[in-house]
Amino acid sequence: MLVDAILELLKDGKWHSVDTTVKKFSQQENLIEYILNFMEDYGFIEYDKTRNMIMMDIKIQQLE
Repeated sequence: MLVDAILELLKDGKWHSVDTTVKKFSQQENLIEYILNFMEDYGFIEYDKTRNMIMMDIKIQQLE
């Protein structure tokens, strides 16, 4: 599942470029952004839209 794959990518706790994430999963950008917005809304990730970067939320990292 794409959501699981994105979380797996982000579990290193570092910021990742949305552009790189789109390329890595070979999906349409609008699908990835839809998923990222959902994940941000529910507190799974931090999404810096001004820099177009994503990172797993610290509370989720602590659950790992």
